[in-house]
Amino acid sequence: MKKVILFLMILSSMIANGNVLEDLCYETPSYNPEPEGLPPIAFCTNFGLFKGGMNCKETIPISNRGSDKLIDVKVVLRISGFSGSVFSECGIDGQEGNCTQENSFDFGELGIFNHAIVYNPMPDYDANETHTIYFKSLVNNAIFLGNNLYGSFTKNNQNYSGKIEACPQTTTNLETNRTSNSIDVVDNFIESAYEQGKGLKTKIINQSITVDVIYLGDDNKTPSTNEGVDIPVLLYLVDDNCSNPKKLYDDNGNPLVAVIGQGSKYGTSESFTIKQIAKAKRFGMKYIDYNKLYKKHHFECLKHSSTTQNAVPGLPACLASDNNYKAAFGEEAYQRCNKHCKPCESNHHGEKEHFCNHESCKSNHKDKGEHDYNHKYGCYECTLENSPLICSTDNFAIRPYGFRVFGKNEYKRAGEEFNLTIKTVDKSNFTRNSGTINTVKSIDNYNESIGNLNITSSFFTPSSDEIKQMQRDTGKTDVTSCPASGTFSLIQSPSFMNGEVNASLKFSETGILKVNVSEKPGHEWAIVDADDTNDTLRFIKPATEIYDINDINKTNILLFIPYQFDTNAEYKTTTNQNWVYMSNQVRNANSIYSSPKMAAYINFKITAKNKDGEITKNFTKTCFPDVDEANAPRINGLKLNSTFDLFLDFTLNSNKNVPLSLYTEDNASHPIWTLNKTYDLNRSKNSLQEWISPFQFEHGIGEAKVYFNLDRNKNIPLNPVILKVVDANTSTSWMNNPGATKVFNGTYINKSIYFYYGRVISPDKTVKGNTASTQIYFEVYDSNASDPGNIEGSESLLTPHWFVNTKHNSTALGQIFNLSLKSPVNSSFVNLPPSSALSTITAGTIPIQISYSGTIYPYHALIEINASSWLIYNKFDQNATTVPFEITFMSGTKWKGFGGSFENNTSENRLNQKPLQRIEW
Repeated sequence: MKKVILFLMILSSMIANGNVLEDLCYETPSYNPEPEGLPPIAFCTNFGLFKGGMNCKETIPISNRGSDKLIDVKVVLRISGFSGSVFSECGIDGQEGNCTQENSFDFGELGIFNHAIVYNPMPDYDANETHTIYFKSLVNNAIFLGNNLYGSFTKNNQNYSGKIEACPQTTTNLETNRTSNSIDVVDNFIESAYEQGKGLKTKIINQSITVDVIYLGDDNKTPSTNEGVDIPVLLYLVDDNCSNPKKLYDDNGNPLVAVIGQGSKYGTSESFTIKQIAKAKRFGMKYIDYNKLYKKHHFECLKHSSTTQNAVPGLPACLASDNNYKAAFGEEAYQRCNKHCKPCESNHHGEKEHFCNHESCKSNHKDKGEHDYNHKYGCYECTLENSPLICSTDNFAIRPYGFRVFGKNEYKRAGEEFNLTIKTVDKSNFTRNSGTINTVKSIDNYNESIGNLNITSSFFTPSSDEIKQMQRDTGKTDVTSCPASGTFSLIQSPSFMNGEVNASLKFSETGILKVNVSEKPGHEWAIVDADDTNDTLRFIKPATEIYDINDINKTNILLFIPYQFDTNAEYKTTTNQNWVYMSNQVRNANSIYSSPKMAAYINFKITAKNKDGEITKNFTKTCFPDVDEANAPRINGLKLNSTFDLFLDFTLNSNKNVPLSLYTEDNASHPIWTLNKTYDLNRSKNSLQEWISPFQFEHGIGEAKVYFNLDRNKNIPLNPVILKVVDANTSTSWMNNPGATKVFNGTYINKSIYFYYGRVISPDKTVKGNTASTQIYFEVYDSNASDPGNIEGSESLLTPHWFVNTKHNSTALGQIFNLSLKSPVNSSFVNLPPSSALSTITAGTIPIQISYSGTIYPYHALIEINASSWLIYNKFDQNATTVPFEITFMSGTKWKGFGGSFENNTSENRLNQKPLQRIEW
């Protein structure tokens, strides 16, 4: 008692001297009714100077605002004025004891004046540490006049004593509760796997998710159990530097909150959806760590009062009173929430119909929006409004769901730029399957360079049914082998604009492609998550299909065909002359499928090229060839056919109206189906068209010969015909289709070849003796003696209008196979020249010798010339196969009979008429 009296005397001296302690200060007291005994009544009053009540517990936080440790701390609560108390109780940090009540003056029934409570010993104070004192009585009435807290302590071996004044007010008393990261955010809490900075993986725009908030406790690192009341955590989306917060809402439209329940280490949020993309974001948090608040204020209710089952969700019931609210959160928070529709009043508790529905409230609330606090945790949010954000230790990206590619359903030309539209989309637009390209909405704020993407191609693989159909159509086994990989390239590198870009591309080859659009590793949107998110989740979903811009329910293929065809053509004859005999060999070739030996022809060499002039080697017989229109497999109307047939076009000028036969084969003398086997030429310009199939192309080059000749009657000669080929080219029947080849570079030939009607003939002849020397002539018919090819020599000895063909100097132009005696002549009497003697032709003439070994004169030898078909002429027989002539042998001594020649002619010996009668003239 003497020590206490001495301490009070020292305090009296401190009051007189006006000493003020700089290190210690007190914060706003709190008042909490705590029923005890009978009657079970508890209330607190606060009427300005008059404070008190029944079973009212007054708690005063006293803080060390200095940076040094304080020891031997004592605190005196002195009540000046009128006071009365019954059954009083006091304590430190919520624990009764370490305090005594002292009275200096007793005014009897009026109560005790200068009543004082001495708290000794107080706990030692570390820097910025707070302890509380409290006083409680069944009945307590007091009039506070001036400062009433005093204290003493030792600091750095120096003793200090004096007044304890109120702590300076800050914007919020929650500051010290939230500057450290006592809560973190992860996707899914697994205690053994928790690691700060790696708990959040890549998110996808417009996909509903949940997150877990983890209570870390005092060390701010280790998941710990929340020993206090439930802790609601308001969640925000913030930039990577923890700035620019955006409030998050759950899928029901309420602000996003996750609650860490009492006794739990974490809490899970409601489902929510992030509706924007970002390369690096964090979750911002605002919360009240009631465990730390308890350590500061020692409100016992913070250990057990509910924050969720209360009229003001998020606040323990013991903080509902104005005084306790101010003590815990400060005057500024109280005034702010009082101004903005009073969400902390118990009858408001977040229901829209209870507040923010009258004009005065709306007017005061304009800076916050009409309903910012109009939700379940409105009071909690308002209380935390000016508190700093605490951010998740890990950042994360929010990416688009996938890429989607659109294009026109048309042919593409090799080496020519074409456009594909690429969009970044969310999942709903990725799976949308009706409408047009404009129906699919892209993602705002995706403005990356297209250079950050891999745009690659691969050859299309038909289904087994499609392959079987192509094999049936073509009769070929290999129909999908394309030898050249080609170069698939991006022409420019534009940037996306709000998730959409037009990509200019080209492919150097022909063939059918699929496309793949994906992010380049190292340039992915969500690269910030490379340390904790697998590739499947981190990378934007690739695009593997191309959708029709006019109907997104249909997919397209990239079907590349040559940009151009270059046709090199030569107009020649099978004999390498500028003239040719009229012949039925071409007409017959369409039946026997054999190359004609006597014909003119155009040799086509067709080269498929891309726009850069390079040969497209995939235009070959094994790379998607097809010739069937009706049954060919198709994708969105386009035939699976990149190597196709072509028309062989040429312009033919004729100087007469004549019938023409045509026959086509490839460079290996294999027949090609001939489109027009016959054609009636007009005396003018004629446009002819033949055909080359895809199977005549090897590595971009196809060759074909179109043979033609004038049809020939064996008994009707025809004057020379001039056929001039002006030009030659190729074409297709679908040249006007979008994307089809339009460049066909042909050859200007402007060359004439001369067609003659030819024959072989040898004149009948009578000779004296046993040996006849004569000639076989190769002649052409020309009643006008026009000779356009300059081949005619002397006129025939036998028939007018026929002229010796002086340019016939080779058996390749037509030959005599052999000479034979016509039955029934006994061949043993006549010796004909062998075939070898008939191969030397000079200026259209073959000299021959025929001898006779018989004894009967005159002897008539009827001989047949077996020659090339285009040299057979018989005025009287259109079915003739040989050309006959007669040699008559006469005796060398006297007249024996008649001969066909006047050379050495003598009178007939009638005795030898028998042999003459046996000869069939």
